Amino acid sequence: MQRTILFLSILSFGLMPSATYAQPKNPKHLLRAGKVSLPKLPRTKGKILNSTDIKPLAFTPKYAMPSTENRHSPYPSQALSFVPSSKAPKNTVLNINISRYIRSPLRAISAKERLQWKALRERLLELSRETPPHNANRIPLYLLHSVPEQTLNYLQTRYNKLLQSIQKARSYIVPKIVYASLPGEGTQISPQETKHITTETSDILYKIKLLRTSLPDDPFLKKQEVYWGTVFEGFNPLLKGLIVKNEQLPRTDLRKLVKKEFNLFNPDGTDYLLPRSETLIRDPDDVEELDSYAYVRMQMRNPPITQEAAAVEREKLLDQIPSGLRIAFINDDTLPRVNFEGWAKKGYLGRGATLKAFKDGGQFLSELEKGVPYDLVITDLLVPEGGLAMMPQLRQMAPHLTVIASSKYDRGEEDEEMLFKAGIDGYLWYNTNLNSGAYGYIEYLRAMKNYYYYKKLYGWRR
Repeated sequence: MQRTILFLSILSFGLMPSATYAQPKNPKHLLRAGKVSLPKLPRTKGKILNSTDIKPLAFTPKYAMPSTENRHSPYPSQALSFVPSSKAPKNTVLNINISRYIRSPLRAISAKERLQWKALRERLLELSRETPPHNANRIPLYLLHSVPEQTLNYLQTRYNKLLQSIQKARSYIVPKIVYASLPGEGTQISPQETKHITTETSDILYKIKLLRTSLPDDPFLKKQEVYWGTVFEGFNPLLKGLIVKNEQLPRTDLRKLVKKEFNLFNPDGTDYLLPRSETLIRDPDDVEELDSYAYVRMQMRNPPITQEAAAVEREKLLDQIPSGLRIAFINDDTLPRVNFEGWAKKGYLGRGATLKAFKDGGQFLSELEKGVPYDLVITDLLVPEGGLAMMPQLRQMAPHLTVIASSKYDRGEEDEEMLFKAGIDGYLWYNTNLNSGAYGYIEYLRAMKNYYYYKKLYGWRR
């Protein structure tokens, strides 16, 4: 009888709720390794726990993990719970594909950039259609003279290697351009990608030019030089017009190039420049603001021209320049744009003259297409879509518009004949005086006085 009672007591003990008596079961290998300790439960002494006692145990994990407050768990994966999205309730973050909402701001592309890539894509497609098929076996047809068989084999090997380089580069570069040009899908081409593409393109252009020294009339190489030059300029817009030589339109003014006149020197051959700006006096406002600086006071000791003399000369120069000029000024630097706009408002660039400044040639050409009239254009050479790059389009729209190039390259550093054939009418050296004080406009007026003097003398049409 006592044995039966003992047996029933043990059985009833085993059937009691586990939340009341049983401790969470830990993996044996963790217990042996000393990685996990048993959680301490409240002592019940055979009593049923009330709700207050049960509450802290309601969400006890299957395996009790050690605290990670001061150290990482050696078994972190056992402390994580994963819920598949298919099991999650609807309209929760777990069943929403948020990847399409995430877009790095560094990769976003503006509509203007996308249109530029689209224009490049269409131009390359046009060049591809114009390119005749290549054939290394036709090399002898384009040689200037016969060559030994060994030399011919060497040229054919280089030709075939060039074809391989072209195929490899196109398979990488063209998809980048196409993708950047797609509406709603385009993303910026990263600086690292641009650097790689520029290097590859430059290498191909070098190989093409080497082959063309032996095969100058090969039609495939001719078109490939234009194709890869266009790619290079597309990724380096400041060089546009310098890599791919645009077809020159004949000048409409029947003018002959004379470098003294093109560089706007005085009729007696002397220079129109003031001394360099190291001794240039500043604006009165600048002097008042910076009078405490010893450097400004040093400049004032030996000025190339006084304020009074500048005012007198300005009035004389304005008498020799047409009044009411409508001037377009193209420069991607802010300071010269601000200077010229300020001088125009003061009447220092011509009596009744108006000036509008543009930071790239594309903005100016858009105005020209809309029919906005101009009499004079002053353009920096290294400016996006300006300088040489805009001349073919500009000359088609406005063959009689006067264009003066302005650059920090000294006279003679730029090929005057190339600039002249491109349709540019004069060269204004953009030295430091144009950005130092009020006397920049004196140099400008002297140069423009010379241009209009020569124009009247020879009857130039522009």
